[in-house]
Amino acid sequence: TLKFNASGAGGHEIGFDRGNTALTFTTTGSSERMRIDSAGRLLVGTSSNTFTGVGSSRLQVSGTGADTAGINLIRTSNDAGGAFLQFTKNRGSATQSGDTCGAISWMGHDGTDVESYLALIRVIAGATATSNSMRGDIVFETADGSSVTSERMRLDSSGNFGIGNRTSSPDNLLHVHTASNDAVIHVEGAADAKLRLRAHNGQSIVQFADSGSSTIGEMVYDHASNFLKFQTNGSERARITNSSSGLFLVGCTSEP
Repeated sequence: TLKFNASGAGGHEIGFDRGNTALTFTTTGSSERMRIDSAGRLLVGTSSNTFTGVGSSRLQVSGTGADTAGINLIRTSNDAGGAFLQFTKNRGSATQSGDTCGAISWMGHDGTDVESYLALIRVIAGATATSNSMRGDIVFETADGSSVTSERMRLDSSGNFGIGNRTSSPDNLLHVHTASNDAVIHVEGAADAKLRLRAHNGQSIVQFADSGSSTIGEMVYDHASNFLKFQTNGSERARITNSSSGLFLVGCTSEP
């Protein structure tokens, strides 16, 4: 044991735990603060290793509150920069499509152990890397009655966001897809509930698509001429004009 003492202060020690083959760090006499165990793990706030679904991590911080079980990254420079947490994947060669390059997981005690997942956010390579060219997807997963997670949402490298069962290849900025049952988007407001389409140029369009066509049915508001038209089976069937009387035209596109 190596002891450090100051006048009027308790003892501070670096010791060797022979029974557990660990190097211990103690302050104020008898309070162990951290240890390096026989496997080279740094344990802070605990003297025992915790095994989780990803194994036994090299750094473990344990405590009973946010202050003792938390990690702060603080940058004190007088500039616009902030603290940084970096995850890096290195094969020794190009990162491959589908490689997990970093992840954050949430786990809980299931009554037996702490090896079951609640949720997971991971970043995967969206394509095999080439020189100075990377593509990354952010994947969001949750567990629903299981010890492992399933993918629920994904933001892909092109900026498209997929929700549901086809998250790996969303077609548009927001793509909701189900493999079975209904796909429902629920908008609820304490006052009005609104769905707003704003076109800075061109038209505002609501499309009713099927497996064969994205434009088989449409409601189209033409902002240049300010009329609303209705289309079925790919053809216009009716429109509401911008005249003072607001005529409803069926089977024709111009006022008589």
